[in-house]
Amino acid sequence: GFLDNRIAPKAYAYLLVNNSRATFATCLFKDFQNEGNYFQRALERMQSVADIDIRDPKEFGGYINFFLPANPALDNPSMIKHGQVLYVGENAGFQDALWGFGLRYAMLSGYLAAVSIKTGLFYDDLCDRHIRPCLETSLTNRWIFSILGNWGYRRLLKKMSKEEDTIKALREYIQTSRSKKLLYQIARRWYKTRLIDKQCMHEDCNCVWCRCGKDDQHNYAKSL
Repeated sequence: GFLDNRIAPKAYAYLLVNNSRATFATCLFKDFQNEGNYFQRALERMQSVADIDIRDPKEFGGYINFFLPANPALDNPSMIKHGQVLYVGENAGFQDALWGFGLRYAMLSGYLAAVSIKTGLFYDDLCDRHIRPCLETSLTNRWIFSILGNWGYRRLLKKMSKEEDTIKALREYIQTSRSKKLLYQIARRWYKTRLIDKQCMHEDCNCVWCRCGKDDQHNYAKSL
């Protein structure tokens, strides 16, 4: 992974390799109209540290789907549609706001959906109890690094390089704490959805992150 606001502003870039096939992407939380420039810088950075023979490259794009489970006090959307469809994983907005990936949340929310179906327990309540605290902490961590920038990334990486067990150290960092619960009250006010049109059907659209509907007020997604 790569942490540098010059190639992935307020986010990260990553390289995944499996069976001689690679996926390289850069994620942005701002300045979306310049995604091509950021990707090119990220690609050059990656090629400076990894010897990869790129053949037949294919472009792709998308957006990070993050929001919190239902909470009437905050007017957050329900994870249940039409009284019977239970949304899980990234489709429900369950992924880490700092690092992006959400495989663990996909498995956990799938399990909670099964529990809800089997026992009759309310799915939103299960997600609120078992998933929301972790997502709130991840949003707080994202806010912290949006303030600290590259200096914060350098400090984190330097600290992790001295740890014998990096996974354990990172796990402790992402755990909920009293201080992060307090900071979350700031972070949730800082966060605003930047998604304009989740299901772009505009003709000849080539937006990595759709901006075609930017003048259509009804297309703005609901924020936290």
